[in-house]
Formats: sequence, structure tokens, C-alpha cells
Amino acid sequence: MRNDRLIDPTQDIDRHVGEAIGTRTQRSIVQAIEDTGRTRGTEPQTVGRTYLFYRANIGGSGDAAYSMRVGTPSSDSAWAMTDIPLVMPASGVITGGDIWSTAARTTGTATLRIRVIDSAGTVDYTLDDCVINGTYLQSNGVLLPRSTIRINKGATIGARIVTASTYAPATADFAAMVHIEFDV
Repeated sequence: MRNDRLIDPTQDIDRHVGEAIGTRTQRSIVQAIEDTGRTRGTEPQTVGRTYLFYRANIGGSGDAAYSMRVGTPSSDSAWAMTDIPLVMPASGVITGGDIWSTAARTTGTATLRIRVIDSAGTVDYTLDDCVINGTYLQSNGVLLPRSTIRINKGATIGARIVTASTYAPATADFAAMVHIEFDV
């Protein structure tokens, strides 16, 4: 004899009608939870952040690296530029950078350099394509492949503007953005 489960036709009809009008049954809720549990964690999760740096009056002294600073409030209505190490909250990758100036370049070049300091030491990464030059007179940016510059949790980052060939105007103020995607 076959051991078939008995089905109450009224329950079957009620279930189909309920599903047709959007009612969630216990069975569909349990299935949704199981499906979610199976797919969770298959794709890496990332969070993007952008860090801003500033420097007033990049000098025209030939080849030099000028440390950029972080903007901090100095009163209720003013901001200052401060040397503060920015500690990274998680491991991740630097995905790009941007620089811009308050004045158009007349001579020389200015290139973005990112400094990473961690337990392994200090490493400078010059983003050669993120440069103010004869083609890009006042702003430029670059995107990097995810595997280019990896950073560790707890590392500090800083930005520098590297000038060459006596950059002018010497009174130009610079800003830089460093884009980071953190692994979470």
C-alpha cells in the first residue's frame, strides 16, 4: 500500500489564494530565510570613503614634496589645516585620487603622492597620471585598479603634492582627494 500524505483540499486552495494575493505563509517565510542564509557572504562587501587634504601656497622651489593637511574646525566659523594622521578603520585598497588648484598652472608640474605608514614601514605611491601639467592646468584625477595599492587596518595615510621644474604660480592653494574602498 502506498503511503501518501493526505491533502486537505480546502487548505490547498486557501494557500494558493493567499499566495496569489500576496499573503506570506509560514512555509514561504522559512524558505526565504533559508535562501538568504545560503547566499549571504558569497560576495565581498566594501565601503567607500574619500579623504580630503589641503595645502596653501605650494612653493615654487623646484623639485619638492609638500605635505598636505586635513581640514579641522578652528572656531565656530573658520577652518584650519592640520597635520593629523588619518588611521584606517579597516583593510582595503586605494581606488583613486584627485587634485585641483586655485590657480591655473603656468610652469612646472604638480603630482599627487600618497604616503602609507604601517607596521611594515613607510611607502610613498606617486600617482603619475594624477598631475597638473601643460595639459591639465588646474585639476586632474585618476582611477586605479583594485589591486594596485593595498592598505592594512590601522595604517595611516597622508597626501603630498610633488612639484617639479619650479611649479608656478607659487601662491596656488591645492586640495586632494584620496578614494579608498574598505573590506568589511
